[in-house]
Amino acid sequence: MKKLIWLILLIGVGFAGWKSYEYYSETYVGTPYYVQVPGVIPEKKAIRADNGEKLYDGYTYVLDTTDPNGGHRQLSVQTETPFTRGAWLKIEASKKRVIQVGAIQESSVPTRAKNK
Repeated sequence: MKKLIWLILLIGVGFAGWKSYEYYSETYVGTPYYVQVPGVIPEKKAIRADNGEKLYDGYTYVLDTTDPNGGHRQLSVQTETPFTRGAWLKIEASKKRVIQVGAIQESSVPTRAKNK
């Protein structure tokens, strides 16, 4: 009976570890995406948290991005200041969220991402 309890406990701990790793990798491990900022600046609006509380006034960009292999994904990025028109952005995004956004030089953009 003791061995059965230990076996069930071991299986439970293993399952919890696997689910924790899965959550972490889907939420915090990102893939780089590249996009050139479009010429149109979106309207400045209130950016709100999930509970409806106003965080700041800013801009929401919906961007058609490209990964280094040429795959496409639409991402929504919120910022307090508008991006420079025509600038290239590198966006790290996981399956669930945008992790990091930064401006890069055009020479740093992979060829397949440029030729979407």
